Amino acid sequence: MAIKLSPGKKRGGYTIVRHLNSGAFALAYEATSDVGRRVFFKEYKSPTVLVDWFNGYVAYQKELKRRIDEHPAASRICIEFVEIFTEKHFFYQV
Repeated sequence: MAIKLSPGKKRGGYTIVRHLNSGAFALAYEATSDVGRRVFFKEYKSPTVLVDWFNGYVAYQKELKRRIDEHPAASRICIEFVEIFTEKHFFYQV
């Protein structure tokens, strides 16, 4: 499950400014980079390995990252994927 990040919380070099929206599969935030760039920060709600759709979820994330990386406008679409692994998987898209 995603952790609702509070303002001021840091993840992968980004600081959360405010929560924008909670969707079915992700939470959206306004954030800033370490150099002050304002960005859209998306925190995917990650399943555990115990759910039957976990492998499909991981495959989806990898495919999305591949498509963004290969897109001619990739630098305007997505700055980066930030993958933070703890006891659970959390995927972030900036």
